[in-house]
Amino acid sequence: MYKYYKLIMIPAIIVIVGVVFSGFSVQTHEKTVSDLLEERTSVLQNAYYCNMDKEKVVKLLKKIETYPLLSKDIDALQSIEDGCQIDVVKSMDIKTIERNVKMFNFISFDVDIDWSMSGLSGDYLTDGQYSVVIKSEGRNYKLSEFNLE
Repeated sequence: MYKYYKLIMIPAIIVIVGVVFSGFSVQTHEKTVSDLLEERTSVLQNAYYCNMDKEKVVKLLKKIETYPLLSKDIDALQSIEDGCQIDVVKSMDIKTIERNVKMFNFISFDVDIDWSMSGLSGDYLTDGQYSVVIKSEGRNYKLSEFNLE
């Protein structure tokens, strides 16, 4: 009876440890996506309202983004005019982050975001469902895509 006890306990421990650690990795990816989106929003807001020079903005974006999103954001920065009237993001509330697919170095997510904005006509709320893709680069993750669905 003692021999069978060992045969059952070892696989059970392996399964429990696997389940626990796989749960932590999903939460880490969700936190990573949230942090990257918040940092991107902050950097772009500073760029659009001329609180940072464009070279510094590009350097910061290169730390958190990769292609094709990086090239889209750089192109958008090149086309803005100083003092342009873009609505300000007062806050960004990420409601849900659902992991979809992991393929090679990429992980895709569906993200639901509520935005609190301030514009020329006053404050308003808006929301959207976004498709977000992050890319693993060594131990770091970078935003690769951010698209409204």
